[in-house]
Amino acid sequence: MKILIVAFYYPPEDSWAKVASLRPYSWKKYWSKLGHQVYVVTDFKDHSEQSDPYVFPINYWPSRPQWKNSKSSGTQAKSLNTIFQKLNLYNKLRMLFRSIRSFVGIGSLIQISNFWIYPALRKVFLLADEVDFDLIVSTYGPPANHIISSLVQRKKQCFWVADYRDLWYGNDFVLSSGLFAVLEKKIEDLCVSQANLITTVSQGLTEELKDRFQPAIITIENGFDPDDLEETQIRSWSDNKIRLMYAGQIYAGKRDPMPLFKSLVLLKNSYRDLSHKIEILFYGWNLDTLNHLVDAMDLHDVVSVNTAKPRREILGLQQSVDALIFLDWNDTSVKGILTGKLFEYFFSGKPIVGIGSTPDSAAGELMTELGVGYPLGSSPQNIADCIERMLNGQSIGYSPQHEKIQQYTREHLANKMLDAIIGQIKEQDCSGKSSYED
Repeated sequence: MKILIVAFYYPPEDSWAKVASLRPYSWKKYWSKLGHQVYVVTDFKDHSEQSDPYVFPINYWPSRPQWKNSKSSGTQAKSLNTIFQKLNLYNKLRMLFRSIRSFVGIGSLIQISNFWIYPALRKVFLLADEVDFDLIVSTYGPPANHIISSLVQRKKQCFWVADYRDLWYGNDFVLSSGLFAVLEKKIEDLCVSQANLITTVSQGLTEELKDRFQPAIITIENGFDPDDLEETQIRSWSDNKIRLMYAGQIYAGKRDPMPLFKSLVLLKNSYRDLSHKIEILFYGWNLDTLNHLVDAMDLHDVVSVNTAKPRREILGLQQSVDALIFLDWNDTSVKGILTGKLFEYFFSGKPIVGIGSTPDSAAGELMTELGVGYPLGSSPQNIADCIERMLNGQSIGYSPQHEKIQQYTREHLANKMLDAIIGQIKEQDCSGKSSYED
């Protein structure tokens, strides 16, 4: 097949969206290995290592800051610290803009990525004139991906798969209200009603969308590519501290570290030398508010808040600590949030401490089924008891079900998704092609 992927976030990605970019990347990687001709239209990246002739980075204004190499001038690439400083500033502005949008209730209607729609759409139409695409796959978010694909599908009448990593209308993090909510829902309905198949990352999202859309909807979970572990370096520590680590973003009122911090306060009351026994590591974007919280609760000697690191370094750190912290999505009105980071944790070889997760939550149920984690809920005492067992040299138990975990490799999921798509194409027989497997 000739396949077009429309993905604003796509590697190389040096921002908070790194994990989000890996889903479409896995489709390109593994569908190409099966012999399909896969094209990608994505946000502009000025990286010298980008040499795939089937990947088309589209420039626009105002584009996001990127890591730029300058070989012609003989200068070295900018340091990672400079890169992350620029991206941190951009992301702080982005978070401020998002807060204003949520306060006003604009939702997803105004986004910087909207400026990417016209130049990307123009490129897609030029490609579609040269290549007779059998299939278009777009992944939400941002909305630009689905908007572009719906317009192309209307004109070219090829099979379109609308993938959802999160909700568009009804997104609890980018709230819309009043007339803005009506308009946002109308735009999504007009676009996605054109899709031939909808995929989501969790059963909860699938159930949510089944109430709104007629096309077939299937669940293709997030996953992890074990190939990414091949060049990671496991860090060694010079002390005997127990270390727990969290990697990712903190969303106020959504991914709440407070139960963990309260449990550490309880432990400090029992262990006066707690800072010599344990260290809690946080790595991620926009963690300034976390620093204030740590200082307010007098946990600066136990909790270390760090800026984002290159993904390869994070993967190595995750394999170096004693346990990984997962902060579950706290809003019960949002069903089935299963982040890409959770699946990355599954392959780390370390137990997962689920803060906010319950045995009935999607994340808690899955980590229990796979034997890799413990949904401790939001009780500071339960969390403190778990950590105390580690402090006393007791095992908290870790019995990974490796065969089940392998179901969440990127390769397995990419192949599962393509099989489902081909099955739907044959069933709907909407494109008039004689074969979709060539």
